[in-house]
Amino acid sequence: MNVSTKLYISQKECFHTIAKSVIYDVKQATGKNLPMQKLQGLKYRRKMSNGATVETKITEFQFPNVYQFETTSRVNLHRTTYTVTEISDHVCEVTYKEEIEAEKWMQKMNNMLVGTIFAFLRKKRVTRLLKAMEASVITASK
Repeated sequence: MNVSTKLYISQKECFHTIAKSVIYDVKQATGKNLPMQKLQGLKYRRKMSNGATVETKITEFQFPNVYQFETTSRVNLHRTTYTVTEISDHVCEVTYKEEIEAEKWMQKMNNMLVGTIFAFLRKKRVTRLLKAMEASVITASK
């Protein structure tokens, strides 16, 4: 799944908002308050809303351009990437890319079916999330 959205905030403001969220998630899962410079390569376990425990690894963290992480559950590997591209001083484009991999054939088929059925809703949710980030930055700067 790919979603690209133009946001009317700077690239650095956008990425900083993403980074704050990542740092918060890491603190919730590990109790550690890490700076941005120590996030790349970090692995930690966390509980999902459905009660499952997953392992998350931050595979790429390059301020202010790319944040990528992998979440491994017992059946799937989810790879999520945020790419933030500067368009002008106060406009950026965020591309959200999500890939799901499974080892077993039945799980692959299930992922394809569920992905197709819920693709529209998931894209809408991601777009809403990105627009909420934009609104948060704009509100905070007033």
